[in-house]
Amino acid sequence: MQVHNYAEDGTYIGTSEATPDPLEAGRFLIPRNATTDAPPAPGAGQEVAMVGGVWVKRAKLAKVDAGPQATPGQLRTAQINMRLEEIDKASARSLRESLVAQTKGQAVPAFAANKLANLETEAVALRLELVGIKP
Repeated sequence: MQVHNYAEDGTYIGTSEATPDPLEAGRFLIPRNATTDAPPAPGAGQEVAMVGGVWVKRAKLAKVDAGPQATPGQLRTAQINMRLEEIDKASARSLRESLVAQTKGQAVPAFAANKLANLETEAVALRLELVGIKP
């Protein structure tokens, strides 16, 4: 039986074979930070992470050098905050296009609405992850 492993920050790190349970035939031991649910394939520039018990696709986060004393939680928090800032910047144009259309009494362009929805989905997943990070 295969299990799909993820790091403390939820990032998918690979697949391995589960160890058979020595006390009960036909059962397997699922390690901490692993699941039997297969992750989705990431798109270009994306990574897969376990957030709130489900796999999510997210933009690959930049590597952060927070110094030698930084904990994994502090590093991940810095990465998430950087990505949330990028999402805010990436939302500006679509928001402007939406507002212009609305002030003209026109429908919001579908591409702008879709981009905003996708960015917000990613931002929500990142904010949920932030809540669970231990310092």
